[in-house]
Amino acid sequence: MIAAIAIAAIAVAIGLGAWFGLEPAGRQQARIELLKLAVQAIVIVILGAVVKAVVDSAQADRARREQDDLRRAGYARRLVDASHAIELARTYMWADRSVATWDRQMRRIIRAYVELRDVRHDVTTFSATGRPLFGRWDDIVGQITSMEAYLVGLVDEYREEKRRLMDAWTRAGDDGAARDEAWSELQGLRRIGAFLRDDGDYGQLRDAYGQALRNMRSSSGTPR
Repeated sequence: MIAAIAIAAIAVAIGLGAWFGLEPAGRQQARIELLKLAVQAIVIVILGAVVKAVVDSAQADRARREQDDLRRAGYARRLVDASHAIELARTYMWADRSVATWDRQMRRIIRAYVELRDVRHDVTTFSATGRPLFGRWDDIVGQITSMEAYLVGLVDEYREEKRRLMDAWTRAGDDGAARDEAWSELQGLRRIGAFLRDDGDYGQLRDAYGQALRNMRSSSGTPR
């Protein structure tokens, strides 16, 4: 646009120079030509501004879409990582059959819970701005909330039973029978026992995770 303005200015300057070199009889025609040049200059400037605005808008829109795609992929990755952390914790508990391992792996589950809560909060916040990242964001929020609710039950039971079971485990020392008894008590807990056996609501957590991930990755669920 700057180049167009410069060209128009040069043309006007040339026209003005010619104006002062003309006889009075030829100045009427020169006046008409100068007016034409002025109109052309204005048109060039306006068109240049319009084209620049259109190009800038297209570039900004493309940059926004690319940034949103990265955000969507990031949230999906965080959801996957949280789900994997929960399943990995369960696997370690079963493999070690240890109250001490349960204690360590529950901390992993707590971190997964915090990550899920943060993802839900971010998705909700973007939706509140009027341009949600996901077309089915309300379903995603509900599904993550369901996952959180399940983990809250595990964490509450952990908080209530941790000291008693860890004391029993510590007292057991190297006594295999006492350790087995402490592990059996752990398995008898309502929530953690069902979690370890893959009973009850744990399947609902996995279902909610799968639905949330599909909604995040679905092209039909992605606003444009």
